[in-house]
Amino acid sequence: MYNLLIQLLAIFLKIKGVFDPKIRQWNKERAKQLLKYYKSQAPNARNVDIWIHCASLGEYQQIASVIELIKLDTPDVFILLSFFSPSGYENVKNTKADEIIYLPLDKRKDMKKLIDYYRPRIFLGVKYEWWWNLFDELNQRKIPKVLVAVKFDKSHYIFQWYSNRFAKILRNNTTMFCQDQSTSELAISLGIAYVKQIGDPRVDTVLRKKDNHYVNANMFLKLAQAKEIIVYGSVYQDDLKLIGHTIKDHEDKFHIVVPHDISVANIKTFQESLHCKSLFSKIQNFEYNRNVVIIDTIGELFGLYSIASYCYIGGGFTKNVHNTLEPAVFGMPICIGPKHKGFAEIDYFKKHNLIKIITKNYEFSTFLKNVTPSRKEEISNGLDLFFERSKGSSFILSDYLQKVVRS
Repeated sequence: MYNLLIQLLAIFLKIKGVFDPKIRQWNKERAKQLLKYYKSQAPNARNVDIWIHCASLGEYQQIASVIELIKLDTPDVFILLSFFSPSGYENVKNTKADEIIYLPLDKRKDMKKLIDYYRPRIFLGVKYEWWWNLFDELNQRKIPKVLVAVKFDKSHYIFQWYSNRFAKILRNNTTMFCQDQSTSELAISLGIAYVKQIGDPRVDTVLRKKDNHYVNANMFLKLAQAKEIIVYGSVYQDDLKLIGHTIKDHEDKFHIVVPHDISVANIKTFQESLHCKSLFSKIQNFEYNRNVVIIDTIGELFGLYSIASYCYIGGGFTKNVHNTLEPAVFGMPICIGPKHKGFAEIDYFKKHNLIKIITKNYEFSTFLKNVTPSRKEEISNGLDLFFERSKGSSFILSDYLQKVVRS
């Protein structure tokens, strides 16, 4: 059944690629790489030390600091980085990894060729990007599997009756580093031989990013003209009513809107809905008639958090909320929608009253009106404590991987 689903996925992507140029390019890139593996008459002479696989850009951010630490200590270690999604493959820049590839669809013959070509000494998978033919091939060759930043509950499909075969593959030759205690206990119940709770390496990535980030803060502060700044990060069209309501209620503040999708059509929809002509890409011709700017370029969001007074994070009214660690590292009040399952940091923030969860469009505006200076300080101190308690998992992972490679 699993192999049939993979075949159906391949057919679906081919059909969709006829109509979607992004999918078509994704298909071409994966096919081109596969051809290289099949044409190769001898295994890759580089002999990959560590193969790190991420689903997309978000998972890469969880492991970026680990890659940096490994390369800092042992620069000769060869690291292969693979992605399933174009969001990682196309957008990761300045990585310390030695080579970046697309992961092919999980067909057994393709996974055999991929492993034959690179001959990794150890495989590291981030979170739960689990491909069962790949894992089975790794097991047969006795290549250790290390799964990091894992977080799941009893509802995960690995605990269902139809997953007995998958569970057997998973427990074979696997080390699992978990984000929280409940996940660790469930992993042990699956029969995973080595389980350790170390938290989320994304915390270290965000802290390192904070120390090294740059933003043209003076430009935005000048535009804000001493007003408090609200950043709406990774927002969707579902958030437009909330944003519009908040702008209307808080004209004394400067509003920076960062859509998750910066396609021309989506940016136009945001402009029309918010009655805003001001785009970041046209900052030289910036119109000062509104206290709103829409960011229509990639790579600005983290820097904008550093000058924000408050933020609203999108995704919580669609599928799932986006990254809350990045604004949290700057100690500001954060507001998100109701869909936020699967994030250990949000569980912590909720438990310690450090984040506001809303279900109605007007509630963010109300939240802003009610946040007192003492409450802002309480939130900032609480977030600082979270990062102090949660940092360090990247060093544990780096040490572990280097020991395996040296052995």
